[in-house]
Amino acid sequence: MAVDPHIVKVRIAKIEESVGRLREIASAGGRNPLSDRRVLTESERLFHVAIQAVLDIGSHLIAGLGFREPEGYAEIIDILGEEGVIPRRFAASIRKMAGLRNILVHDYIDVDPGKLRGALRRVGDFETFCRYIVKYLKLG
Repeated sequence: MAVDPHIVKVRIAKIEESVGRLREIASAGGRNPLSDRRVLTESERLFHVAIQAVLDIGSHLIAGLGFREPEGYAEIIDILGEEGVIPRRFAASIRKMAGLRNILVHDYIDVDPGKLRGALRRVGDFETFCRYIVKYLKLG
């Protein structure tokens, strides 16, 4: 299987869309924009979509480029770092995305708003990831 640039571009667009709204939420004023239950719920969904798109891109690249098979979501990020798709240091930094995805999907009843506030401060990591992917695949 080869890497399909269209698949990657569609997922990057979804990440950009989600990140754009997350940035609006983060800059909406007030100390805690996530204190509003609707905004918190929207943020959970936006993070879930963005993280899943990152993992989908990673899985697609791993399969398309013949890299070793990941044993879990976090390992997708590790493999991208090992193979030079993204810098190793950056991979280590964003590996927690997979853990947040698992919380949002499996432990959705007990999502800690503090974790989402922390993730809001690192929303630029999604954009950085996309830039690395575009550069690696020479899509730009």
